[in-house]
Amino acid sequence: MIHEEIYRYYRFLEEKIIEIEQMNSKEAMKSLFLFIMIYFSEYKRLRFWRTIPLIPNEQLRNSTSRLVMENDSRCNQQLQAYLMKGVYDSEIKPNVTECNLHLYLCMIQGVLDTMLLYPNEYKDNIFAKKVFEAYWGGIASTRPMNKNN
Repeated sequence: MIHEEIYRYYRFLEEKIIEIEQMNSKEAMKSLFLFIMIYFSEYKRLRFWRTIPLIPNEQLRNSTSRLVMENDSRCNQQLQAYLMKGVYDSEIKPNVTECNLHLYLCMIQGVLDTMLLYPNEYKDNIFAKKVFEAYWGGIASTRPMNKNN
């Protein structure tokens, strides 16, 4: 059951990644971010995922963690590509580093934790949208976009 849910999530996530391939970096990253928020807006689903590290059976916990890490690795490569595309297209400041990807991932986890702690207050994603805009404001370029788009 645990592995089925993991496969389901990453299948939906990979479909979303394909769907947003042609978007500019900001829209792609925002769309993916909001997709994740919507997917986990189901409280039981979010709670389920948050209990994975607490699985008492060590073998199941380790195999589950490995499965998540492998899938995360593929998705993170795509996210890094969106960041680099954003730099190339002058959407993102040229000094973007892997830390910008880590910040994006931490932002996702922080919003999900907030949704878990306050499930009735953050259902509308207004908070998530504000957090994304603050993130984007920190990495966005002030230069005009590249004309080669």
